[in-house]
Amino acid sequence: MRSLHVVVGEVLHFHHQYGLNIIAAFTQAVRIQGSILGGPFGCSITSLSLPVILRHSDAFRRVQSLHQQYGPFVRPRPNYLSIAHSKAVNVIYGPGSRYPMVSLQTMRDKKSHEERRRVWSAAFGDKAVRGYEERLRRYLNDLVDYFSSQAAVGKPVNITKWFELYSYDFMSDLTFGKSFGMLEAQEDHWAIHLLKQAMIPLGLYLPTWFFRIVTSIPGLSRAWQRLFDFCGERMMERIKLVILAGSDTTATILAAAMYQLVQHPEQVQRLRDEDSPYITAPSHEVLHEKIANLPHLNAIINETLRLHPPAAASLQRKAPPEGITIEGVYISGNMTVMCPQYVLGRDEEVYERPKEFLPERWYLHSEMVKQRAAFAPFSLGPYGCIGKPMALLTLRNTLVRLVTMFDFEFAPGEDGTAFERKAKDRFTMGYGDLQILFRKRSEIGS
Repeated sequence: MRSLHVVVGEVLHFHHQYGLNIIAAFTQAVRIQGSILGGPFGCSITSLSLPVILRHSDAFRRVQSLHQQYGPFVRPRPNYLSIAHSKAVNVIYGPGSRYPMVSLQTMRDKKSHEERRRVWSAAFGDKAVRGYEERLRRYLNDLVDYFSSQAAVGKPVNITKWFELYSYDFMSDLTFGKSFGMLEAQEDHWAIHLLKQAMIPLGLYLPTWFFRIVTSIPGLSRAWQRLFDFCGERMMERIKLVILAGSDTTATILAAAMYQLVQHPEQVQRLRDEDSPYITAPSHEVLHEKIANLPHLNAIINETLRLHPPAAASLQRKAPPEGITIEGVYISGNMTVMCPQYVLGRDEEVYERPKEFLPERWYLHSEMVKQRAAFAPFSLGPYGCIGKPMALLTLRNTLVRLVTMFDFEFAPGEDGTAFERKAKDRFTMGYGDLQILFRKRSEIGS
C-alpha cells in the first residue's frame, strides 16, 4: 500500500493541474450560461459544486428542482447533462443506443458486458425464474408469519425495514445458497450494513478522482476489505451487483407500493376482486403464472415505479465521441448523460395528473400516458435490468399475498410524510420508516 505522503503528493499535484484549468472552465461556464444547457453557474466550473448541493443525499429532489428552474436540459456539473425529455430515453438507453454504459456497478466494455450478460441470462430466463418461486415462498411465509404475529397483538410493523430483511434474505439465498438470516435475527447482517454504508458517498455524485484518493488512504478502505473477504475476491463483483440490484430495489418498490395502497383503499379492493379467483385456500398462496398478466396488479406496480423509481437519477451513459443531437440540442462528444426517471414520472408533458396515484392510466385510460417511451424504470436495451423477471415475480407474489391476507392502515401517530421526506438517493432509493398496522382478514372473500 502506498504511504500517506505519496498520496498527499498526488493530491497536491492534482490540484495544481486543476488550478491551471480553472480559467478555461470559467470561460466555458460563461458561454454555457447563455446556451440552452442551463444549470447553476458554479456547477459549470467545478465538479465539486454538485456534491455540496447533494449533501443531504436527495439527488432525485434536487435534480427535479433544477429541471423546474432550467428546463429539460440541465448541466449539473462539467461534462455532465441531465435530460428530462421523453424522446431522449430511447436514444440514450434503447437497443440501438450508441451510448456506452458508465457505471460503478456494470462493465463499460461492450464485448465483456455481452459475454457476462449471456451467462446471467440463463439464470434469469423464464424457466429459471419459475424455479425460484418455491424458494421465494419460504421467505414470504416467514414475512407473513411475522406480520401475523404483530397483527395478533395490535403492534405496528415498520415495513421499510421488514421488506429489506425479506428481500436481502431471498437474494442472499439465491446468491450464496444460504440466506443472511436477517428475518430471523430481525436486523441487518453486518455485510449488508457495510454495503449500505458504502453506498452513502454515491448519493453525493462525487467525481471519480475523489474515490481514487480515498481508497488510496490507509485505513479508509478497511470496511470494504472486510466485505471483500466475506464474499471472496473472485465473486465480489457479481455478488455486489446481484445483492444490491436484486434486494435493495425490490424492497424499495414494495414499501412504496404499500405506502400508496394504504392511502388508496379503493385500489386494494380492486386488486382483491381481480386476484380472488387465483388464491389457494386456506394458505392464501398463489402461483405466479396465474397472476402474471392481471392488468390491475401490473398497473399498480407500474404506477408505483412511475412515482417511486428505485434508480431515480443514477443511470448514466456517455455520448459518442462525435456528439449527438436530441430534439435540436447538440450534446458534445463524451459528455456523461442521464434521463432522470423521477423527474419524467412527474412531468405534465409526459403524464396527465402526474402527482396522483392512478393505476388505471396503464390499462383503462391510455390517454393519461402521453409519452409511453419515457417510462423505463428497469432501463432499456442491452444494459437494461436483467433481473426484471425476478423483480416482477417477487413484487406480484408479495403484494397479492399481503392484500389477500391483511387489512392495513397507518399506525396511530403515522401519517406517511416521513416516508418521502426522509428518502435518500444513494444510487438506489431508500425511504424513511413507515409504521403500518396489519389486521388478518377472516376469509379470502371478506
